Amino acid sequence: MRSKIIPPHLLSVRSAHGFNFLHQNCSCTIFENTKLLSVPLQTPDGQTLTFPNDVAKPLVVIGWSTWCVPCKVEMQRIELSIKAGNINPKHVLAINLGETPAEVKAYVNNAGLSFPVAIDSTGAFSQQMKLSITPTVYLVDENSEVIWASSGVGVTEIWRIESHLKKTLNTN
Repeated sequence: MRSKIIPPHLLSVRSAHGFNFLHQNCSCTIFENTKLLSVPLQTPDGQTLTFPNDVAKPLVVIGWSTWCVPCKVEMQRIELSIKAGNINPKHVLAINLGETPAEVKAYVNNAGLSFPVAIDSTGAFSQQMKLSITPTVYLVDENSEVIWASSGVGVTEIWRIESHLKKTLNTN
């Protein structure tokens, strides 16, 4: 797969090829139109979740860590949008990058998050997505294909998330 660096003002350009880009001093590898493979994740309560099979789609996935300040900003924006009725929480999955269930559960409870959270305790998700920067947001379609991704916090991300999930608002 061919890679190239894309300046931030061109990030909305769609491509059938994977490419690297720099965005707000962060880097993220995107593989648009790449179908996600099944990976095991753990919930903070110790249950096993097979991603992406066990989650509703379309989907917004955010890779995050409890110590990451931009992650906290992005997750609170998502939570506020859920409370405003602009996002169906069943179509969001926050995947923590390998912290302990106790750390993740404490953060989720303190932050009052209403959307599902899982832990990539094996590193399988991070490896599949070549994820090394948090937060990283992925928009996933009904076929479990990544259609857009970004790392860091951008001013248009919440709009993209809401637009991607708009059709799920009237579903249970």
